[in-house]
Amino acid sequence: MRCAVGFVVVQIDLSSELGPFTYERPALEAAGGELREFEITDPADVVPAAKDADVVWLAWSPDLTGDILAQLPRCRLAIRWGVGHEQIDSAAATQL
Repeated sequence: MRCAVGFVVVQIDLSSELGPFTYERPALEAAGGELREFEITDPADVVPAAKDADVVWLAWSPDLTGDILAQLPRCRLAIRWGVGHEQIDSAAATQL
């Protein structure tokens, strides 16, 4: 289900360790977005959680493979909080 706001950002891993997102959530809301948090360890759970996401945000895992990204038609941006981006299949993301 799409939210009433302009865009959805889904944070998919270890949000309890990364949160409480006291800066990020208000900044996204001020820009017309909504932040949804998940604690995903199994890659099979990414698509159900992020099916409405415009942005998928992760830190460590699970990896965003080409197969997963292909099932997220609304996703326009995949970002990693930290150094590097090896968790994101950049070639597949670029092609999609």
